[in-house]
Amino acid sequence: MHVDKLCICKELEELIRSMASNFSTLVTLEDSILKELFSTSGNILDNNHLIHTLQETKKNVCETKQQIQDAKLTKKSIDEARKLYAPVAKRGSILYFSSATLSLIDFMYEISLATFMIQFICSLNEAALSSTLKLRIQNLIDSSTKKIFDFTCIGIFNKDKMTYSFNLACMILDTSNELDKNSLSFVIKGDTSLIPHPVHEQKPNELLWLSSKCWEGFVHLTAINEHLLEMKNNLFRNALLFHKWYSLDAPEESDIPSQITGNISALEKFCLLRVFRPDRCVNAAKIFVGKIMGKQFLQPPALDYKNVYARASNLNPTIFLLSPGADPQSSILKLGHELGFPSPKNFHSVSLGQGQGSVALKMIELASTKGHWVMLQNCHLLISWLSLLEKYLVQMKCPHKSFRLWLTSEPTYHFPLGLLQKSFKVVTEPPDGLKLQMKNALSKVDPLLFSDCQHPRFAPLVYA
Repeated sequence: MHVDKLCICKELEELIRSMASNFSTLVTLEDSILKELFSTSGNILDNNHLIHTLQETKKNVCETKQQIQDAKLTKKSIDEARKLYAPVAKRGSILYFSSATLSLIDFMYEISLATFMIQFICSLNEAALSSTLKLRIQNLIDSSTKKIFDFTCIGIFNKDKMTYSFNLACMILDTSNELDKNSLSFVIKGDTSLIPHPVHEQKPNELLWLSSKCWEGFVHLTAINEHLLEMKNNLFRNALLFHKWYSLDAPEESDIPSQITGNISALEKFCLLRVFRPDRCVNAAKIFVGKIMGKQFLQPPALDYKNVYARASNLNPTIFLLSPGADPQSSILKLGHELGFPSPKNFHSVSLGQGQGSVALKMIELASTKGHWVMLQNCHLLISWLSLLEKYLVQMKCPHKSFRLWLTSEPTYHFPLGLLQKSFKVVTEPPDGLKLQMKNALSKVDPLLFSDCQHPRFAPLVYA
């Protein structure tokens, strides 16, 4: 039964309902037999009506039991098919918990399982089809990982994206039993002052150029990682070769000579860089993520408002987390005009403040029935009213499919938890670095623009 997991789940639900119905029918038939036998009087063999009823009931019982037996066999085959998709479910759990734990960094990153599942199911539907089950499963895993990664990165600040990527890579390694917890702990802590037992091993003469702090960290690392213990002797014999690697401007981009380390994992190389070149740890973390998950995960996606709209829902508001100098209203207004929601006819906006709560609720009530957009700006200025907004959204039933609710707010710990978990988050801040700035600028350029003019120098001018 090589069908997708979503179809399998639906078929299993229908099967369980059918089995429950059959069991209920069986109990009813048994009760009917007992009732007929209890209410009859005289000789049972002379009661033709009772004998006929018993024969019909027996026939129905046999048919029902056969249906239950067939359902058990079908359920077994469905369970076997479900197990084939277990790797997809496992990856889904990793993606959820890696996103859910971001709330430990910033309260505004809260997300519920229901909100996550909307995005996860969308990512499965967008996965490439394949005639072979093995490739199909891999496509589902790749699609869900990339789509959820992009969706999560859009909702967190630049300073937290590397933490999220590194945590996700480590969780993927852990589920495949390839993560050394001691090495990971060393990477996170890394400071020899945190070591409970001081290092007394003397630094050899061949490594006099190495600082005492680096030497103590290396000795501690070899004590918790037996695979690197052999490296200590190789280091003495190849001190000049190691010094050459150590002196590189970007040692994380070059392999440590194999004469010294032998075959080491990406995490073990990260540990060595943490010891010898802590100044290169940020770049080392990026390379580590690239090796575990792929280079496409090294650069977070540029903020594309059309993509945000595609991921948004009429049931879930979208919160724009503001940073200094950021104002998403102009971009949302532009998007609304492009998609047929011009202001003020189909796009309503209000800046929240004292007395604006009732105005905002009237706008939402109108927009949810007419299919308009509403933007509530500066929600952090009217926190006390947001609990009423949360209750209204919970009670709102069947809003128009075109209805969208956009919120803007600065990060605050007083934001209602339920509203945060229900919402999609989008961070608006200047791109970090030239590459991200270029991607952000080009994402706003419509490809049709290049076909408007056939002059060979037009496209280079647009890029300039």
